[in-house]
Amino acid sequence: RGLATSRGLAMALAPGLARKVKKVLETSLESPEILSCLRSLSEFYPENTPEARRGLRRSVEQHGLSINREYLTASSKAQVALRAVDGQLERLLGSCDVISSALERTRERTGELLRETASLDGEIASIEEKQQIVQTFAVDFQLTDEDVAALEGTVTGTSTGTDTTSDSNQIDTKFFTALTRARTIHGNCKRLLRTHHQRAGLELMDQMSSYQEKAHERLCRWVQRECRSLAEEDGGEDVDETLTRAMTALKHRPTLFKYCVEEVARTRHNALFRRFITALTKGGPGGVPKAMEHQQSDPVRFVGDMLAWLHQAVCGERELVGALLGGTDGGDDGADDGNDDQNIHDAGGNKNRVDETTETLHGPSSAVETSSPEAETNASEVLDRILDGIKRPFRVRVDQALTGQSGESEIVRYKLAGLFSFYGSILQKICGNGGSLVSTLKECHALALDAFEQTVALRAKRLVKHPPVVNDDLSAPDCVLETTRRVVELLSATQVSSSAFEVDDTTGEPIAVTSVRAMLVPVVMACELSAETLVSDASYESTHENKHPRYAKRAFLVNCFGGLLKPLREFPDAAGFVSDFDTKADTLLHEMARTEAHALLRRVGLLEIRQVAGLYSSARVRDVGTANSHEQSAGTGNSHQQLSSTMSKDPALRLATVGASLDALVEAVGASDEQVPSFDLVRDPARRATARTAYAGEIIEAFTTTYAALLAPGNGYDLNEVKRAVTHGPGALSTLLGGV
Repeated sequence: RGLATSRGLAMALAPGLARKVKKVLETSLESPEILSCLRSLSEFYPENTPEARRGLRRSVEQHGLSINREYLTASSKAQVALRAVDGQLERLLGSCDVISSALERTRERTGELLRETASLDGEIASIEEKQQIVQTFAVDFQLTDEDVAALEGTVTGTSTGTDTTSDSNQIDTKFFTALTRARTIHGNCKRLLRTHHQRAGLELMDQMSSYQEKAHERLCRWVQRECRSLAEEDGGEDVDETLTRAMTALKHRPTLFKYCVEEVARTRHNALFRRFITALTKGGPGGVPKAMEHQQSDPVRFVGDMLAWLHQAVCGERELVGALLGGTDGGDDGADDGNDDQNIHDAGGNKNRVDETTETLHGPSSAVETSSPEAETNASEVLDRILDGIKRPFRVRVDQALTGQSGESEIVRYKLAGLFSFYGSILQKICGNGGSLVSTLKECHALALDAFEQTVALRAKRLVKHPPVVNDDLSAPDCVLETTRRVVELLSATQVSSSAFEVDDTTGEPIAVTSVRAMLVPVVMACELSAETLVSDASYESTHENKHPRYAKRAFLVNCFGGLLKPLREFPDAAGFVSDFDTKADTLLHEMARTEAHALLRRVGLLEIRQVAGLYSSARVRDVGTANSHEQSAGTGNSHQQLSSTMSKDPALRLATVGASLDALVEAVGASDEQVPSFDLVRDPARRATARTAYAGEIIEAFTTTYAALLAPGNGYDLNEVKRAVTHGPGALSTLLGGV
């Protein structure tokens, strides 16, 4: 009810008062602002009494007034300071006005001077641009005084500016740099001729041509002097880089370059000849090493020393010629081109305009003259001309080494051929296939092989014409041992030389194999001729006094083959000969054993029985095969029965005769002091054992074959009668010969 009364009262109030009342009623007493005000009010409003509430407004206003008085008192010093600052600012503004007036008056006085300065700045820029163009033109189309002095061999005076003559023989890096500059300017002038500056281009080209011509003539004279100074130097030493650059620069003048190349070839030709003759006759400094001619008694060492010296000399000359003629232009001589271009673009001023001017004068790049194709000289041809001087003295001494030896000459000549082949292949890689020195070595190689073949052929002819005398013990003659020693020496020399890989053009075999065959075949023929002087198998029985046994001929040949075989087994190149001689020796051993066995079989009568029984066995096999080919059962039985009774009815194959021969064979073997011949004349124990084994095999095979024929049912012999007729069986003979 009270709230309703209040609302009614508020509605009854005036509108303005109603808004204020409404605002007071809606105010929140818990807001931070209200709370802060209340706390401030509590500081100077201690008691809440009616009197105090009635004077609340006055109390608040008095409290605010006291606060303002305190503020004014505290800020009085700041106000004094601000008034002082304000006075200073007023005075500063007055000074600025004075200065502005002075500046305005000064600007009016210096305006004309600024306009004149701007005009002068424009003129300076134009002058700098023109200076840059002139500098660019001077760099690309003019030689400096230092360049001209370097080309002409003069020195520019540092104090007076005059030219004084210097040592014209001196060639250094400055000379080549100046020559490259002159060549570059000459190329630039060619482009200048395509512009409206043709007269200037022609004059500059003539001037540069004159400089280049004088420089190349001076360079040519210097190179010739330097080449003459190389006459006594070893070609293996390093060549001065300046000389190499000089030869490269002279390629732009083919005629002068040719003169210099000829001078190089001539001086080195003479120097190499003198050095070779000195090495042959005098040796090195102080006699170390000794003169090569002191070794003439040993042709292999003498020729080897000469070839080793030639190899070293050729390598040195090849390096020298390669250093002089192997360079190409545009290397060191053009090292300054990049610096020139950098100077053009970095000289300052208006860079774009300078670049356009440079492009107009000589294009994007300077044209450098290249060397003529005629100036390209083959280094191999020059080297061949240098080495031409030592061919004749070398060939003369090679001929002396090939023709002045006896005794061991064929081995010496074969070794010389190997040396020529070895060094020829090495020098061919250095000088090329067309080198005259390589051709000389090939001729010497062919000459040495021809001399070797002639010596071997002459020795073979003497052996065949005069065969060696057979020794009493049938050992290999001295010619076999001597030839074997020579062959071993030849094969040993082949293993350490390149001749092992050479092939004979006529036979297609390695030269070593052909050479060994040429040395061995005549010895074998001579041994066979000597063996013919011994008693043969046919004449042995008719000869009353026999100095040698029946197998002497074959034993002698076996000993000869053994003398040839033993030293050759260690050499692969002689494998074919070893195999051939082994086969021949084994064949002779078996023939020897067969001959001795047949002699014993003939003495006991078993050889003829065996031969006849063999004929019957062959005929029986042939007839049985023919009968089996026909399909006639009745006829086959009759033919077989007739064949079976044929052998036993032959008078030569009667059982008593065959049995007596078999027993006689066993008794003869048992009664002999040596059941098997010793074959002592065969020198090799292994081959001697092979012959004894073959002999025993022949005897046992003959006995066994004959005894088996008696026991065969188809031969018509009665088994009981066979056992009674033959006292000893095959086991007895095998027992007697079992130790072999």
